[in-house]
Amino acid sequence: MDFFVVLERPGYRVGRRRRCKSRIGIQHRVTKDDAMKWFQVKYEGVILNKSQNITGLAPTLQQIGGIYFQSEEGW
Repeated sequence: MDFFVVLERPGYRVGRRRRCKSRIGIQHRVTKDDAMKWFQVKYEGVILNKSQNITGLAPTLQQIGGIYFQSEEGW
């Protein structure tokens, strides 16, 4: 199963609204590193590269769309 997530900070509507559009500042944008760090902290996720071999990992690792995370109670 593949999926993707779009992360944005509060205030991103400024760039999408019809009236009085404006640009989103560089400091307000979510970077790839910020998103990965947030996922690891919020969901205690483990992010692996696609090139890494997942054989030999603990059977408690669950895969969702290329992202592996450890779940204790399962789905």
